[in-house]
Amino acid sequence: EDAAIEIFGSPHFVIRQQPAARWHYVSRTCTLDLFFFEDIETRARRLLAFDVGAARPGANTDGLNACATSIRTERHDRTG
Repeated sequence: EDAAIEIFGSPHFVIRQQPAARWHYVSRTCTLDLFFFEDIETRARRLLAFDVGAARPGANTDGLNACATSIRTERHDRTG
């Protein structure tokens, strides 16, 4: 989770349903959901899945790399 915050900043919202948490990010072009699950033995949360989608219905998304870049760029623009 710390690495995700360092890369993308705080998510737009978080949904927690034990043992999982879904972090949702939005940019002008895409959405990114990160799914963290708690390791039963260590209790640490680990990223186990992600989902990339278009920001608007019918819009095209260029995949994870383009979406991640878009989210990081927009975060940088907001924070300077």
